[in-house]
Amino acid sequence: MTDAISTSVLQRAARRGEAFIAVCRVVFCGLVFSRALFVGNAEHRAFEWASLALGVFVSLRSLYRTGRGVLSAFDVDLSVSLDALLCATALSANALAPGPEYLGLFRMPDMGAMLLMAAAAGFRLSLRGAAVGGVATALLSLGLAALDHRLNGARAAYGWREVSMLEILVVTVTALAVAGAWRSRRLMLESADAAERAARAAQKLHAVLCDHHDMRTTFTSAQINVDMLLRALGGGGGVARELAERITEDLGALWEQVAAARDRSLQEVAELEGTRRARVGHVGEALSRDVGRRFPGVAVRWVDQGAVDALVVAGDAGLRRILQNLAVNACEGDGERRAARMTIQACPRAEQGRPRWVEVTIEDDGPGFPAAVLAGDEAAGSTKAEGSGLGLPLVRGMVHASGGALLLENPAGGGARAVVRLRAAEDLPKKEEKPQRA
Repeated sequence: MTDAISTSVLQRAARRGEAFIAVCRVVFCGLVFSRALFVGNAEHRAFEWASLALGVFVSLRSLYRTGRGVLSAFDVDLSVSLDALLCATALSANALAPGPEYLGLFRMPDMGAMLLMAAAAGFRLSLRGAAVGGVATALLSLGLAALDHRLNGARAAYGWREVSMLEILVVTVTALAVAGAWRSRRLMLESADAAERAARAAQKLHAVLCDHHDMRTTFTSAQINVDMLLRALGGGGGVARELAERITEDLGALWEQVAAARDRSLQEVAELEGTRRARVGHVGEALSRDVGRRFPGVAVRWVDQGAVDALVVAGDAGLRRILQNLAVNACEGDGERRAARMTIQACPRAEQGRPRWVEVTIEDDGPGFPAAVLAGDEAAGSTKAEGSGLGLPLVRGMVHASGGALLLENPAGGGARAVVRLRAAEDLPKKEEKPQRA
């Protein structure tokens, strides 16, 4: 991963952390303001309210800047220092307006909030910011102790031992915050690097799958040439015929190995990209328009019978690849005859009242599928002069990798019908889905 990408990943994560803290700070200021209306000394409310107003202003500024993709080191330092200041301001209300049983700030559990501020400084993924937050927290804690003893010296039942203990805890928490920020940065970069490597691997696998179509064409050509040789030899040929038959067997075995490698590549793609939510209605409608414009001589009709989202390898892009290959094959026909009408229809299939499957049917009035294709012979070549798309074997592989099924048939009334059956996204937990890349 390049330095530019690493910096970008860390900055995005830091901005998200700062935005989260800014929202929490606004809520905190609102709660402290509400408390100050009913508790505290009216003489000191101006100081409290000024601090709270500063907190809200800086929070809104942080939200504005993070929304625009800007977050400088100064912004982080200001933010963590303000957190400590606001917390100290809220705690100072106890010293400014002590109750009848008041024993001092450091005898109250409220002082634990200062430790929370020191820990929160590490959320920005900035080592410097975590350190600055810890220093600000330590200094303001000492300031609170000095203020409390000045105002309530006779009632403050604590001394240097309690103050030093809190300072030790602040230093410890600050060290943990710095270590946590460092470790989070490392994990963030490692995760981004792994995702980048997976994306590159997926691109290479896609290239392998695309090359598979060209390899199939070469195998088909070689098979045809051997068949022609066998027909030319007739009933004789002797050794030449025996060699040709062996070549035929070797081609078949080699094709099986290539098909197995393709299946493994598809499985790797499925594991790398994962099955994602695909918008069947959106993809089907858009594909119908695009195919209609590409083949103006074919009347393309889209029928949506309440289709729900499906889970497909590579999401919308994977579903479009599958359906486009089938639709284009129907429009191109066998090279001599092509379809005049084609219908793309999506329909959910429910079990026990819940959508479990989504079926997308592509039906046309063309010449139909060759008998070899219907028999499952993946080595059967295309009847067209120039094939288009990834080929039916790869379409079947993508559907199977998505956990679905592909049915090819020639209806009794003529034409061809391809039924793609996919798992409904609504039937599975959210954790099985992966976000699609932008």
